Amino acid sequence: MAIISRAHSADSPEIWSGKVVRCRMVSMLVETSIENLIEEIEKRPALYKKQLKEYSDINLKKKLWEEVCEVVIPD
Repeated sequence: MAIISRAHSADSPEIWSGKVVRCRMVSMLVETSIENLIEEIEKRPALYKKQLKEYSDINLKKKLWEEVCEVVIPD
């Protein structure tokens, strides 16, 4: 059984600091992705404005969602 020193334990400030930085980076990435998704949807009113005649066009909406996916989801 290995003994882990305090400096290398999961509660170590160095490890905790690294986890916080990674968590913040992931949070920023997620926030940016969500903002990007919203922006791309807003560029295509037929996806959300029921009063538009294009809103009822299933083929158009499929095409628009594919466009959104191409921009938002990297290859």
